[in-house]
Amino acid sequence: MCKTKPLALAYFLGIFFFCHVTSMHDAKASNEGLELIAIVHPGVQISEIDHQTLKDIYTGQLEHWPDGQRIHPILRPIVKESAYRFYRDVLEIGPEKLQAHWQNLMIMGERLPLQVVHRAYDTGSLVSQKRGAIAIVERRELSQLVDIRTRVVQILKPVVTVLQ
Repeated sequence: MCKTKPLALAYFLGIFFFCHVTSMHDAKASNEGLELIAIVHPGVQISEIDHQTLKDIYTGQLEHWPDGQRIHPILRPIVKESAYRFYRDVLEIGPEKLQAHWQNLMIMGERLPLQVVHRAYDTGSLVSQKRGAIAIVERRELSQLVDIRTRVVQILKPVVTVLQ
Protein backbone atom coordinates (compact mmCIF):
# COMPACT_ATOMS: atom_id res chain seq x y z
CA MET A 1 0.00 0.00 0.00
CA CYS A 2 2.88 2.34 0.70
CA LYS A 3 4.19 1.76 -2.82
CA THR A 4 0.93 2.75 -4.51
CA LYS A 5 0.66 6.13 -2.79
CA PRO A 6 3.99 7.46 -4.14
CA LEU A 7 3.10 6.05 -7.55
CA ALA A 8 -0.33 7.71 -7.47
CA LEU A 9 1.24 10.96 -6.29
CA ALA A 10 3.85 10.82 -9.08
CA TYR A 11 1.08 10.15 -11.61
CA PHE A 12 -0.98 13.09 -10.27
CA LEU A 13 2.03 15.42 -10.31
CA GLY A 14 2.86 14.31 -13.85
CA ILE A 15 -0.68 15.09 -15.04
CA PHE A 16 -0.67 18.42 -13.18
CA PHE A 17 2.69 19.40 -14.67
CA PHE A 18 1.58 18.42 -18.18
CA CYS A 19 -1.65 20.44 -17.87
CA HIS A 20 0.20 23.43 -16.43
CA VAL A 21 2.83 23.46 -19.20
CA THR A 22 0.15 22.98 -21.86
CA SER A 23 -1.95 25.85 -20.52
CA MET A 24 1.13 28.10 -20.31
CA HIS A 25 1.96 27.27 -23.94
CA ASP A 26 -1.65 27.96 -25.04
CA ALA A 27 -1.70 31.31 -23.19
CA LYS A 28 1.65 32.26 -24.72
CA ALA A 29 0.47 31.25 -28.20
CA SER A 30 -2.72 33.29 -27.88
CA ASN A 31 -0.77 36.35 -26.66
CA GLU A 32 1.81 36.02 -29.42
CA GLY A 33 -0.93 36.62 -32.00
CA LEU A 34 -2.05 39.71 -30.14
CA GLU A 35 -0.58 42.58 -32.11
CA LEU A 36 -1.67 46.11 -31.36
CA ILE A 37 -1.94 48.60 -34.19
CA ALA A 38 -3.11 52.16 -34.38
CA ILE A 39 -5.82 53.37 -36.70
CA VAL A 40 -6.05 57.04 -37.55
CA HIS A 41 -8.33 59.33 -39.52
CA PRO A 42 -7.44 59.13 -43.24
CA GLY A 43 -6.28 62.77 -43.12
CA VAL A 44 -3.52 61.97 -40.63
CA GLN A 45 -0.38 61.51 -42.70
CA ILE A 46 1.70 59.05 -40.66
CA SER A 47 2.57 55.42 -41.37
CA GLU A 48 4.19 54.42 -38.08
CA ILE A 49 4.23 55.59 -34.48
CA ASP A 50 6.43 54.77 -31.51
CA HIS A 51 5.52 54.00 -27.89
CA GLN A 52 6.69 57.39 -26.57
CA THR A 53 4.54 59.29 -29.07
CA LEU A 54 1.52 57.15 -28.16
CA LYS A 55 2.17 57.75 -24.49
CA ASP A 56 2.42 61.51 -25.12
CA ILE A 57 -0.84 61.45 -27.08
CA TYR A 58 -2.84 59.44 -24.55
CA THR A 59 -1.55 61.44 -21.59
CA GLY A 60 -2.40 64.73 -23.30
CA GLN A 61 1.22 65.89 -23.66
CA LEU A 62 1.04 65.90 -27.46
CA GLU A 63 -1.95 67.79 -28.80
CA HIS A 64 -1.28 68.22 -32.52
CA TRP A 65 -0.14 66.07 -35.43
CA PRO A 66 2.93 67.26 -37.41
CA ASP A 67 0.62 69.00 -39.92
CA GLY A 68 -1.02 71.02 -37.13
CA GLN A 69 -4.36 69.25 -36.85
CA ARG A 70 -5.61 68.53 -33.34
CA ILE A 71 -5.18 64.97 -32.04
CA HIS A 72 -8.33 63.24 -30.76
CA PRO A 73 -7.35 60.05 -28.89
CA ILE A 74 -9.99 57.35 -28.58
CA LEU A 75 -9.53 54.66 -25.95
CA ARG A 76 -10.91 51.15 -25.58
CA PRO A 77 -12.02 50.03 -22.11
CA ILE A 78 -9.75 47.64 -20.24
CA VAL A 79 -11.90 44.55 -20.79
CA LYS A 80 -9.59 42.85 -23.27
CA GLU A 81 -6.01 41.65 -23.07
CA SER A 82 -5.06 44.20 -25.75
CA ALA A 83 -6.28 47.13 -23.65
CA TYR A 84 -4.45 45.80 -20.60
CA ARG A 85 -1.23 45.44 -22.61
CA PHE A 86 -1.64 48.97 -24.02
CA TYR A 87 -1.89 50.42 -20.51
CA ARG A 88 0.99 48.30 -19.21
CA ASP A 89 3.44 48.36 -22.13
CA VAL A 90 2.78 51.72 -23.78
CA LEU A 91 1.20 54.09 -21.27
CA GLU A 92 2.97 52.54 -18.26
CA ILE A 93 0.10 53.65 -15.99
CA GLY A 94 -3.16 52.06 -14.96
CA PRO A 95 -6.61 53.16 -16.12
CA GLU A 96 -7.41 54.88 -12.79
CA LYS A 97 -4.32 57.09 -13.01
CA LEU A 98 -5.02 57.90 -16.66
CA GLN A 99 -8.61 58.85 -15.84
CA ALA A 100 -7.50 61.07 -12.93
CA HIS A 101 -4.88 62.71 -15.16
CA TRP A 102 -7.47 63.50 -17.86
CA GLN A 103 -9.91 64.84 -15.27
CA ASN A 104 -7.21 67.26 -14.09
CA LEU A 105 -6.57 68.34 -17.70
CA MET A 106 -10.32 68.91 -18.19
CA ILE A 107 -10.65 70.89 -14.94
CA MET A 108 -7.78 73.13 -16.03
CA GLY A 109 -9.57 73.60 -19.36
CA GLU A 110 -6.70 72.13 -21.33
CA ARG A 111 -8.40 69.10 -22.88
CA LEU A 112 -11.79 67.67 -23.73
CA PRO A 113 -12.78 64.32 -22.18
CA LEU A 114 -10.98 61.24 -23.43
CA GLN A 115 -13.46 59.23 -25.48
CA VAL A 116 -13.90 55.55 -24.61
CA VAL A 117 -15.51 53.27 -27.20
CA HIS A 118 -16.25 49.59 -26.60
CA ARG A 119 -16.66 47.86 -29.97
CA ALA A 120 -14.01 47.74 -32.68
CA TYR A 121 -16.51 48.71 -35.39
CA ASP A 122 -17.72 51.75 -33.42
CA THR A 123 -14.11 52.73 -32.75
CA GLY A 124 -13.26 52.53 -36.46
CA SER A 125 -16.38 54.46 -37.40
CA LEU A 126 -15.56 57.28 -34.98
CA VAL A 127 -11.93 57.43 -36.14
CA SER A 128 -13.05 57.69 -39.77
CA GLN A 129 -15.40 60.58 -38.99
CA LYS A 130 -13.32 62.67 -36.57
CA ARG A 131 -10.38 64.56 -38.08
CA GLY A 132 -7.17 63.91 -36.16
CA ALA A 133 -8.56 60.83 -34.38
CA ILE A 134 -6.42 57.88 -33.29
CA ALA A 135 -7.34 54.58 -31.62
CA ILE A 136 -5.58 51.35 -30.72
CA VAL A 137 -7.06 48.04 -31.91
CA GLU A 138 -5.91 44.47 -32.32
CA ARG A 139 -4.70 43.54 -35.79
CA ARG A 140 -7.25 40.70 -35.90
CA GLU A 141 -10.04 43.29 -35.44
CA LEU A 142 -9.22 44.88 -38.80
CA SER A 143 -11.55 42.40 -40.51
CA GLN A 144 -14.42 44.14 -38.68
CA LEU A 145 -13.37 47.49 -40.14
CA VAL A 146 -13.15 46.65 -43.85
CA ASP A 147 -15.96 49.01 -44.89
CA ILE A 148 -14.63 51.90 -42.80
CA ARG A 149 -12.06 54.31 -44.22
CA THR A 150 -9.15 54.63 -41.78
CA ARG A 151 -5.38 54.59 -42.08
CA VAL A 152 -3.58 51.68 -40.40
CA VAL A 153 -0.41 52.71 -38.56
CA GLN A 154 2.27 50.30 -37.43
CA ILE A 155 3.26 50.66 -33.77
CA LEU A 156 7.02 50.46 -33.60
CA LYS A 157 8.42 48.09 -30.99
CA PRO A 158 10.62 49.80 -28.43
CA VAL A 159 14.32 49.32 -29.00
CA VAL A 160 16.04 47.60 -26.11
CA THR A 161 19.69 48.48 -25.69
CA VAL A 162 22.01 46.27 -23.72
CA LEU A 163 24.82 47.99 -21.85
CA GLN A 164 28.04 46.06 -21.61
